[in-house]
Amino acid sequence: MNYQQFSIDYELDKICEYYLDKIQPSIWKNKFPNKNFNIEEFNHRGSETLGNRFFSNFPILFSELKKTFGENNFFGRYFVTKPQSKGFIHVDAATGNYLSNEFTAGKDFVCHTRYWSYNIPLINCTNNYQEWFSVQCDPSFLNEFNSWYFFEEKNSNLIDSLELKSPFFVNTAVPHRINNPTNEERIVLAIRTVDNSKNLLDRLSNINP
Repeated sequence: MNYQQFSIDYELDKICEYYLDKIQPSIWKNKFPNKNFNIEEFNHRGSETLGNRFFSNFPILFSELKKTFGENNFFGRYFVTKPQSKGFIHVDAATGNYLSNEFTAGKDFVCHTRYWSYNIPLINCTNNYQEWFSVQCDPSFLNEFNSWYFFEEKNSNLIDSLELKSPFFVNTAVPHRINNPTNEERIVLAIRTVDNSKNLLDRLSNINP
């Protein structure tokens, strides 16, 4: 399964306003003031990691996420995809002592597959897609973006896609990317869990069948 719809209540307008006011003006300056990103790299960097201080600005969303994932078991990031662009095909990774498969990526650096992301559409999320692929090449790990990347697109076949018209859990352990053929930036709020449970959707089936 590459995606599953999961409905919650949230303050859409306020979350968008926060992005436009607080995040958009400084999305790259804070972390990499001296680096110029190409479009593909920009699409993968995302905002700073957002915790309880951020979510406390949105009490409806905060309450729903605590009910769904548990106290202190989630964090978020805004992700922006530039107009007329695609991201690299990749598999998300996570660091930490998770109960999941471990992969060594460089000397003494251990990371893990990140299984799911709960993606909330914010701005311009129609007529563009999250795409999933089967791949016939080995990935390269990029520590800066914390993912395994498949750069040989000719060895990849599209197997699924999703137009994010409402919140969905999306599978980040299968090679995937965002394809935005529109003329506007695509902005999404991605929620991830600290425990990085592979069986997250099974656990949530009784909450929102």
